[in-house]
Amino acid sequence: PPPTPLLITLIVVLAVKAYTGRGTPLRGGLPSGHAALAFAGWVAATYAAGDSHRFLTSTIALIMALLVAQTRVESGIHSAVEVTFGALIGALATLVVFQVFA
Repeated sequence: PPPTPLLITLIVVLAVKAYTGRGTPLRGGLPSGHAALAFAGWVAATYAAGDSHRFLTSTIALIMALLVAQTRVESGIHSAVEVTFGALIGALATLVVFQVFA
């Protein structure tokens, strides 16, 4: 079976956090794991949705991912750069998994 996109995203996030040395694996730092998983969920939901509901599903999932990212910045846990980097990691890792294994 193909690897789970969320698991791949989590592994990449932990590896980048270990490499950059910013924050701890579960709190703060570069990149935002919450944002990465939220945006991975957005891409996965978009791929999993049926053709007739893809736009609506993708829009709702994107809004939810953006809200997760916003709360991480507003709470002071992450900067906008850390959240953006996490979002890119999550979206791209999930996109690659779906392109390679779908």
